Amino acid sequence: MKLRNILLIFGLMVSIVAYSQAEPKNNLGKTLVQLAIEFPQLRYWGEYADQTLYKDGDNMMFGIKGNRVVSEFMLIEGEGNYPHDWFVSVVNAFYKTNYQYVSESDNAFTFSYSYFYVYVSYSSYDNTASISYDYLPKYRM
Repeated sequence: MKLRNILLIFGLMVSIVAYSQAEPKNNLGKTLVQLAIEFPQLRYWGEYADQTLYKDGDNMMFGIKGNRVVSEFMLIEGEGNYPHDWFVSVVNAFYKTNYQYVSESDNAFTFSYSYFYVYVSYSSYDNTASISYDYLPKYRM
């Protein structure tokens, strides 16, 4: 229940940010020290491709390259309709931002902004939703 409340607050924050910002805020470009201050339970998770992965809890993961965040990911799990409702709410909030391009596929949306994109998806198979932030190709390190 505690995780559900945290995720609900995160969803509301995304909605508020979407209403008040031209582009959604994110953690891309932050240093590992800055990230550790904001996420005190951050811990080393492993290596993948050219990134060092760090997790905060079971649902947040960050990719670090050159001491900077280059990707972030969050998984939303819950019972009943919660993951799907979260997905719909977040997609609706991002539609109200100043995105440059949006693409849609089955239960997934990609919103492109000035230097990054956001991928939001829902899986009915395992009743989970997810969101990830990554740099656009020309801004990758």
